[in-house]
Amino acid sequence: MGIVRASVAVAAWLGVCSLLALSPPAEAGEPPLRFRDLVAEYFDEGNGEKLAEAVGWQDPVKTVVALEYKIVLVKDGKEEMVDPKAYGFKVGDQIRLVVQPFTDSYIYIFHQGASGKAGLLVPRENDEPPQVAARQTITLPRRGLFEFVSPPGDEKIVVVAAEKPVADRQTLIKILAKSPENDTPEEATVRASLNASVEAVIKTVQEREQELRNQVVKFRGVAGTAGHDEMVEDVRRRAVTRGTVEEPGRNADEGTVAMYISLARDAEEGRVPNLVVTIPLKSSARNPAP
Repeated sequence: MGIVRASVAVAAWLGVCSLLALSPPAEAGEPPLRFRDLVAEYFDEGNGEKLAEAVGWQDPVKTVVALEYKIVLVKDGKEEMVDPKAYGFKVGDQIRLVVQPFTDSYIYIFHQGASGKAGLLVPRENDEPPQVAARQTITLPRRGLFEFVSPPGDEKIVVVAAEKPVADRQTLIKILAKSPENDTPEEATVRASLNASVEAVIKTVQEREQELRNQVVKFRGVAGTAGHDEMVEDVRRRAVTRGTVEEPGRNADEGTVAMYISLARDAEEGRVPNLVVTIPLKSSARNPAP
């Protein structure tokens, strides 16, 4: 299919995994502390110790870039939150994207259709990227909905949240549009600085090898699970100091929270704090009516 097309023209204003665990079990009768709770506490109180403890670190975190995104499926006048990495869309389905950064962020939104056609939805060509205030909710499209059209297939939306505007926008577009194995040495260096989230639930061999080379970790899942325990062990064994995490929502009104976290003050070490979140959108043909 082509771009997830908007049923009404796409507005210029938008709205933008991976390394986390929950903190130790809560006392009886208390709800378990979750990723979104730890992130909110970090930005509200500056408490980097609890967030670090959840990941398996002894030192407090010093750099965090985080956001929540929601894919809202609108059908028969009803809205339903869906996890795009687990949900199969049909041609004709209509959705909207809602994003809420935890910090003031410059936002870029990139789309790549099933045909291979790709480009930025936000900002428009020659426009500056919008700076979205912390916890401001942005919706794309501003009016109307995106609709899946024929032919069906695999496409993606990529949201970039950056502390500062990206210096080379064209290189960013090229990197987001292709696989890492096709990178030039220069592009590989830029890609490593983007702090990209995990693109799918299951990692490829290439993704895992890249994590090892860059000494980062990526995790997507729920704390307290076997996968989370394995992630914590990996962090400690490899002395990982940065990475990304994604936690899907557990309730009907919750989206997915994604975060980049580092033990270093990235800006002081020449790294630009940012987060790249890939939202896959896979569609198939709607079954014909009986």
